[in-house]
Amino acid sequence: MHTPEKIIGDYTLTKTKLGEGMFGKVFLAKNNKTDKWLACKITKKLWLKPNTKNHLKNEIGILSRINHQNVISLFNIEKTENHFYLMMQFCNGGDLDKLRKLRGRFTEAEARFLMAQIMQGFKALH
Repeated sequence: MHTPEKIIGDYTLTKTKLGEGMFGKVFLAKNNKTDKWLACKITKKLWLKPNTKNHLKNEIGILSRINHQNVISLFNIEKTENHFYLMMQFCNGGDLDKLRKLRGRFTEAEARFLMAQIMQGFKALH
């Protein structure tokens, strides 16, 4: 199914890339103890300038304190000499943009429902 790339702690990282963002790339990973799939955000320490390092620390701090159904959960952080590995909740449905591309326009009721979920997540983060 997925070809393992490497083992980090209790996790097997695959070569399946889920996306990328400001702090690095996200790959599909598996928790070897629970057999659950995760998203692993990999950040190279060399890429972090002082201000981006602070942004990453803030992201980690916020996500480690939040437990809400509309906010991605951070389960664990693994560190090596060169990388940070953020083990996060895997949402296999994709993001809102992917849903929009698949579905086209949303009905007003669907848009209201989605916006309510987004606002609940923002409220939890605030």
